[in-house]
Amino acid sequence: MASKNNLISKNVPPQKLYHLTDKKIHYIDSKGEDLIIELIQYLKDNIKKDYENKMVSTEIYAEFLRNFNLKSDIEINESTNTIKNFSGLNGDTETIAEFVIDSTYPEINKVIDASEGEFIDELIIDKSAFKNLDLRMEGIKIADLSDIATLTISPIPIFDKDVDVSFENGYEINDISVKVTRGGSRTKVLIEFQKNEFELIITIKENNFILHVDYRNSTLINNVSRQLQFYNAMNLLATGNTINAFSEGKLVFTSMEKFDRRILDGFKGLYDYNLFYLKYFEKLKEIEKEYNIRFSNIDINEVSDKNDIILNRIISKIRKEPIEEFFKGISFNIPLTERNKKLFADIENPAIKFAANMEKFTLHNQEFQLGEHDIHIVEPRILNYENVLKGIDEEIRIESKKEKILIKFKD
Repeated sequence: MASKNNLISKNVPPQKLYHLTDKKIHYIDSKGEDLIIELIQYLKDNIKKDYENKMVSTEIYAEFLRNFNLKSDIEINESTNTIKNFSGLNGDTETIAEFVIDSTYPEINKVIDASEGEFIDELIIDKSAFKNLDLRMEGIKIADLSDIATLTISPIPIFDKDVDVSFENGYEINDISVKVTRGGSRTKVLIEFQKNEFELIITIKENNFILHVDYRNSTLINNVSRQLQFYNAMNLLATGNTINAFSEGKLVFTSMEKFDRRILDGFKGLYDYNLFYLKYFEKLKEIEKEYNIRFSNIDINEVSDKNDIILNRIISKIRKEPIEEFFKGISFNIPLTERNKKLFADIENPAIKFAANMEKFTLHNQEFQLGEHDIHIVEPRILNYENVLKGIDEEIRIESKKEKILIKFKD
């Protein structure tokens, strides 16, 4: 193949152009510096695609990225190269996304908020929303519409560290992850401990103060003591205890100085919600100590009112104390023997007690057997004894004036 000669120069006179053409020299009307800039820009625009299509060697591709403080993880295949990601050689990189969003996109307002800095949550934009997209790191094009299914925009936190927290009453809890994100008039504080989350969003705009609090339990709990630490901390926070937070041995936050009183007032709504879980896990801890066991793999969906009743029965047996429970009433057949007639003769003030036995059961992956127990109906009343005697009703109905029973387990 014959070589091709080129001349790069600016403003060559027409008569010289004639001689260049005659000698088959290709003329490029440009300064050398401008051409180099143009070539570099071409590489910035195309090197990713060219490398994926094996038009550029791995060595040249990697060296070009290094010149712009970038690196990427790659997978070399027979027909194509796959670029898995890009990152900076020395920390943060300048990343710029230029795109046009269709005005009919359902979440266009969130996109506008993000463009104005008014976002504190991760924003995922579907590919269908874009009219065009150009995504660059350090000026190098790393993606366009053909490369994505969605675009995720994440705010950069202003604080993202583990902290140790001490409360004014001396209680401490360590290794809490705290992430603070600020966007315009809103600040979001996300606290994580043992996969439990406490989220606080504060909006201050035009002298208006809005507080949003969210609380999410870990879905699977493997350590009762550690979980209790979280609930104790939330209880202290909900009751207005001031806190000091330390990171790397230094005080980074104190609510005494920075917490608006309105935030502390907003925490009060947490109290009832958190109290149920606090009491529940205190009972689990007492049971662990009594029976020398450890609860693990606790499904948070099984931490319920129904199972709380069972916990109360176990605690009742441990403490050898009667337990009071709600009682709606009971109906049963009764033989009309002389003994039973005498038993229910005093309809106004009957003394009614039942003996029962609770079979073996499993709670949070541990087996229990509470065994025999007595049931006393508190202030019982017989609704239809006369009807039973007359043969009108087959079953006798007994209720409690207080809607309560007392259960006492035997040793």
